[in-house]
Amino acid sequence: MVWKTSRGVRTLQGAEAELVRLALSSFIDQVAEEHDFPVQVFNDLTQQAKWAVMLEVARGLLSEEFEPVELTAINEGAVACLFNVAAELAQLEVDGNRLFPDEPEEYEVRYTILEAVSELLEADGAELDQLPDIACDDHSEWQLMVECLADAVLWDDDFELGDVLVDEDPDDAHARKEMFGIDQNYFTAIAPDPSDQEVKKIIAELRDYCVPY
Repeated sequence: MVWKTSRGVRTLQGAEAELVRLALSSFIDQVAEEHDFPVQVFNDLTQQAKWAVMLEVARGLLSEEFEPVELTAINEGAVACLFNVAAELAQLEVDGNRLFPDEPEEYEVRYTILEAVSELLEADGAELDQLPDIACDDHSEWQLMVECLADAVLWDDDFELGDVLVDEDPDDAHARKEMFGIDQNYFTAIAPDPSDQEVKKIIAELRDYCVPY
């Protein structure tokens, strides 16, 4: 399953994939702990549905063995959550050094982010001289870097418009979707509902995609 990204239909490779694998490991733990995410369309899913959507995202971004899925508010919202987790990991890495200044600095997440952004810039023939230093402790710099990586996958933030369009007149909502190129089923796609036994298999497969953090 390859993903219909803003940079074409592709499977993530190199440091871009490595960062997603790092974030996925933490994402799994946060979902298991019923953590709230900044994307409401993902928060609104049942626990079983969250696992199934996460697997769809992991397969889509990291495996070439499956067909591309249709983009929906649900699965793109899950992708946004995944990159938000990546930004959190960078911030935790920075803060860890602040809390324990006598301990050796950890750079794994920040290094992977810089490598991923560098790969994208090189593919575009762009300059690399605006990247932060790996020891940068400014959260906003790492947030910006992760947003650049998220933009290379997500087309936009249409997944956040569901509540707005639901409250509109149906004809107006239809016209707005047409204007912005949003599929008419984008917000109405039904989330999967795996059984408890299926969830166990889903989580096991998800962990196969992870790099432990």
